[in-house]
Amino acid sequence: MKSGDDAAFGKVPQLGRADGTKTTNHQEQAEKLLAKFFPPLPDNIEDEGLQHRRAPVMMPDLTLEEVERQLWATKSWKAPGEDGLPAIVRKQIWPLIKHDVLDIF
Repeated sequence: MKSGDDAAFGKVPQLGRADGTKTTNHQEQAEKLLAKFFPPLPDNIEDEGLQHRRAPVMMPDLTLEEVERQLWATKSWKAPGEDGLPAIVRKQIWPLIKHDVLDIF
């Protein structure tokens, strides 16, 4: 995180752990969010075999710049998504997740 971002990140509430304790600092909050939304892959992933698929719809690839532009245009504390997290959380951890997010699209 960049210095000066502590004030914004401080608005994110403490996060609960499985053992009932809460996160105590920004680093622990970031680690908890990364573990929740980007867990490690299992050691043994089985092949699903052939799947029937619809014909793909041709669309131009998104660029990192397009995704970043939309993220930064989003109001930081308005309308959390289904996960309940406001956009400021993604803005704060963007340097860590940007390539993973782009891969989704």
